Amino acid sequence: MAETSEPNIYNQNPEEEKKPELLYRAFTVNPEQLTVEMLSGVLIPGRASEEDPTKIHDGNELGVYMSTNRHMTEQAYASPSGGLSVKTPEHKDGRGVVTNFIPLPQCGIVVEVRTENLLIRRPEITAALKGVDNNGYEGDEWIADQIPGTEYKIVRLILSRYANDSEKIVVDVGENTKEE
Repeated sequence: MAETSEPNIYNQNPEEEKKPELLYRAFTVNPEQLTVEMLSGVLIPGRASEEDPTKIHDGNELGVYMSTNRHMTEQAYASPSGGLSVKTPEHKDGRGVVTNFIPLPQCGIVVEVRTENLLIRRPEITAALKGVDNNGYEGDEWIADQIPGTEYKIVRLILSRYANDSEKIVVDVGENTKEE
């Protein structure tokens, strides 16, 4: 049997074959700046590097990062890591640490992204960070240039003062109707 030189149209892009149906993204905002419009607008990448506008500060590719691991997005991006606080006289906090501020809650927002109508790709990760892509968690990272509001829904809101806040408030969100 003679070999054919026709391309195999079903295996031209192996990444596309493994494209997950759902991905997760999370971010944290000041609750005073939270609006319904923010929760339904286009998700765009964060700040680009000043040296290279196609990269973020750590040298990885600029884009809206998503993961197959929802737990990772909640742990890494829906928990505040410093930020909002009120300056106070020096005192011991509830953990016995001497400090001069009181942390204020921030709102972690977890979104579920439908990829069917979304152009996604694997991110270009710098050599130094290859072993810690997806923040070292199980799962795969994907990115998009932007995510229209029609392609994602809010699935959880987390109000907390810091990572691993034992007093955090978690609200699972339903179908994302205007009323909700």
